[in-house]
Amino acid sequence: MAALLHQGDQDIATGAASASSELDFTVNGNPVHCQCLKFPVAGPDGTLLMIGTVLVNVAGQEAVEGMLQSLERLRE
Repeated sequence: MAALLHQGDQDIATGAASASSELDFTVNGNPVHCQCLKFPVAGPDGTLLMIGTVLVNVAGQEAVEGMLQSLERLRE
């Protein structure tokens, strides 16, 4: 999982408008399926200040569709 998250960071650091991936892991023994969205946060001078990350537990398809729509808006 760390390699997948690192790849998203690398994509953003090299100029991508966003990065998206799906993650499966456990929390307190319970399986969790998440959509991960990474995006650049620019400083006042326009350079990359940090990378923002949003994890959404995608229990249903509606959550996935909403995240994908958000990703498309960020890419525009």
